[in-house]
Amino acid sequence: MTDWKEPTPFTKDTEPPSFPVDSLPPLLSQYAKAIANTFQTPVDMGAVGIIATLSCCVQGKFEVQLKKDWREPLNLFTTIIAKPSSLKSQVLNKLIKPIHQYEKQENERLLIDIERNKLEKKMLEEDVAKLLKTRHTDEFTEMELFNKQDELTTFAELTPMTLTVGDVTPEALVALMGQNNNRMTIFSTEDGIFNDMANGGYSKK
Repeated sequence: MTDWKEPTPFTKDTEPPSFPVDSLPPLLSQYAKAIANTFQTPVDMGAVGIIATLSCCVQGKFEVQLKKDWREPLNLFTTIIAKPSSLKSQVLNKLIKPIHQYEKQENERLLIDIERNKLEKKMLEEDVAKLLKTRHTDEFTEMELFNKQDELTTFAELTPMTLTVGDVTPEALVALMGQNNNRMTIFSTEDGIFNDMANGGYSKK
């Protein structure tokens, strides 16, 4: 068994290692460098943002099998630490712009189906309400009401695609994940989400 060396303590003079940007696939490495050149920001800011964006794209689609009995999803938790006015927002917005464009295209494509789906649900709700009103008449059958209610209960709603959110409450996050195949990516350029987690899910202002 190899002996571990004593860890090197961090001090104010400690220089962290540079980000291994060339370890990324060539196209992503070039993109990270181009982002750094465009915004005059550290290359690791764009590189970390690129990795987080890719995580959004593959979430729920693939897993890494580390051992025969050990699988991990491709979700990532990343943090870009930088001083105020260091262009974090501009860099991140640049990186996630294609995701927002894809959301927009998909929601435009599904618009008719979503609106028809809303109408179908409304019709089912009206059918149940009508049967409840006529339950004392000869035309009423209890089984018909139960069947309609079962249809309404199991009705699959179509909602607009949402792949990313900013600061969000736990309740809203759960609802959004339920509408989007249990997947969601939180992109935030502020530290509010850390305050929310530290305070049990809500900011104390």
